[in-house]
Amino acid sequence: MSDNHTPGLGMCTAFGCPRFGTMSADTLGSGRWYCGAHFAGAASSNDAKTQIMRRDQVMPIVESINDIRACYGTPAWENGTKVAISKRLKAIDRADLLPNDLDVGIQGWLLRLELTVERLTLDAGQQSFVEPPKTVGIDGPTHAAEFLPYAEEA
Repeated sequence: MSDNHTPGLGMCTAFGCPRFGTMSADTLGSGRWYCGAHFAGAASSNDAKTQIMRRDQVMPIVESINDIRACYGTPAWENGTKVAISKRLKAIDRADLLPNDLDVGIQGWLLRLELTVERLTLDAGQQSFVEPPKTVGIDGPTHAAEFLPYAEEA
């Protein structure tokens, strides 16, 4: 893999990320731009987050986010983009992500979609503690000194 990764115009700087870059730590806006999922996290978890976003059940949500950002307010939006997003979300059984009365306009819907992806990627790439298995009492010798199978032969 090359160290000179150049994302597509407007895309997140994290390698392979399919979302638009919407956040930058550079106050002049000339630095690297990241999506919400990659912005605040550790760089070591970037690949894991990108992998989750590219899964079959998450990528349609990401594509919907990108379509809203790219097409809202344009003729393309009125000519079928909104309908395509609805079909895409229904196809993955996520009708809960369609616009509803609680959304405050398009911004509320977009925020809900983005937060859904960010929740799905929140713990990606982080190690977690695994509880050791429970053990049962030991039946038999617990030290080598107690186990002398050939003591009588000597």
